[in-house]
Formats: sequence, structure tokens, C-alpha cells
Amino acid sequence: MLAMQLKGQLLINFGRGAEAADVFDELSWRNPSDNEGIRDMKSPLLMELGRPGKMKELVGRYPDVISGVFSMCLMLSALLDGDTGEVERQFAAVSNDNEFTAVMTVSPDVARTVRWQNGWAPGLI
Repeated sequence: MLAMQLKGQLLINFGRGAEAADVFDELSWRNPSDNEGIRDMKSPLLMELGRPGKMKELVGRYPDVISGVFSMCLMLSALLDGDTGEVERQFAAVSNDNEFTAVMTVSPDVARTVRWQNGWAPGLI
């Protein structure tokens, strides 16, 4: 499982996001409880690949999970849909989860640095 996760991360880093999504799909199939946290890598990747519907489906599989990553992806999806009320609700949720959200949302350079330091690469911003 760890090898597959690392393969997915490497594929993302080499700009092969669609292939990484396939690897993460297989991991999700093999480990439906997702105790590895693949969902937190997969949801921003799906947004980056222009698949907000798939991202919402993924988030829906874990209704009891409170995740800043999920909230950020839902916020961006709502932004694309023009739903400002949902954007504000998700922004509040993600800000409660991570005090640095506002800075990362406003500054793409900071967001890239944080993503790189934490070992995940999809560009949300």
C-alpha cells in the first residue's frame, strides 16, 4: 500500500496526475476505510484535473470526516459554481481546521511552499 501511495505521489510530482488518480482509485478499492488518508491526496488532485464531481463523490464517501483538505476542495468547487454562500461556509470550516488557510488562499507562493514541505504537490491555487 505504501509503495502504491508513493507511486501516486511521484506521478503527481512528474505531472502525470491522471495516472496518479488511477493509482489512488486502486488504493481506495483495496482499502475502503482509507486509514492511509489517500482521500486527502486524491481530492485536490481531482480538482486539479477538473473533476469536481468526482471529488464531491469522494467526499461523500466519508461523511463523518472533518478535513481541511475536503473543505478547501469543496470551497473551490463552490467558487467554480458561483455559490458564494457555500464558499463562505467552506472557508470558515477550513479556517477552523487550519489557521494558515487565509494566507495560503491569498498567496499561491506560500501555498506551494507549504504543499512542498508537507510532501504533496497538487496545485489547488
